[in-house]
Amino acid sequence: MNLNSKIITIAFISLLISSYCLVAQETKKGSLLNQTENTKPELDGHKFITSSLIKGPFVNTFFRLSSGVGSSSNYDLPLEIEGVEIKGLYGQLTFGALSVEYQQNIKNWLAFSASIDMRGRLGSQTVSLLTEGLNIGYAYNFGWLVKAYESRKFMLSASLLISSNSLTEFNLHDFVEEIIQKGGITPDNKLVRTTNFTAGMIDLRTAYALNRTFGFLGKLNLGYGEAKSGKNRGYFETGILIDADLDPKLNVPIGFSLGYDWNNFNQEEITISNPQNIIFKVNYTGRKDFDLGVEMNAEFYSQRILDQDISLEVVFVKAGIAYFF
Repeated sequence: MNLNSKIITIAFISLLISSYCLVAQETKKGSLLNQTENTKPELDGHKFITSSLIKGPFVNTFFRLSSGVGSSSNYDLPLEIEGVEIKGLYGQLTFGALSVEYQQNIKNWLAFSASIDMRGRLGSQTVSLLTEGLNIGYAYNFGWLVKAYESRKFMLSASLLISSNSLTEFNLHDFVEEIIQKGGITPDNKLVRTTNFTAGMIDLRTAYALNRTFGFLGKLNLGYGEAKSGKNRGYFETGILIDADLDPKLNVPIGFSLGYDWNNFNQEEITISNPQNIIFKVNYTGRKDFDLGVEMNAEFYSQRILDQDISLEVVFVKAGIAYFF
């Protein structure tokens, strides 16, 4: 089974599971799935609105599926041929993402999670298609979440995560350039390259309920592991998220969240995330066991293309669904 078939199969299975969960919430109100009244992330009467990047410290059981598309701004990529600079060549990148996550509560202080994150990047104009080609990356993540402290308004948890990553690149420009440099095709010069690497991460997560309407989420992530270059390196990520639920005050089952995430991941080495993300999310808050939301990420990073540092802005739109057991 090739990579595309695997992606389609995983997406299909995920949709079936999410559909089953939706049916269950409507037809089995008295079942074990709905024994607990407050199954969504909640403190002091405030229902938190998590995001794909900032998930919160809660050790509840849930299944989450999200997918989205994104596009970069056009960038100018001047080329120099025989001393003459050619301008007016513009590139653009198109992105696609799919994430499937399951977390199982073991104790009231412990949960286990497993997820798969997939992301593709394609040059969508001629010059970017030649220079960037097609990149497909995915990561299998397994971890434990431990609740360290909880009060009426505040919660602190720590997680240990192991991430197994794979990156497949199709790059015609680098392939042709190496043929010219070496005078022919060599065994090391491949049109399609696949790199596998593993990293471990320790994550601190916090949540604070200001009141029934407003809440705050934060995280700090430290990690170490392999990279595409073959060298080991350290990873760092931090983020904050402020949310507002209109339901308690206005009786409107809609919530909003606004946040910022920053990390030192290298876009040329890993394709799951980008260094700077501004997060905005609109969420349905009318049920205690069901989430439906649309999230927009504005991503900013610099990438080296043809020995030039290009600043890119990417707008990513994701739709997500979650069911809490």
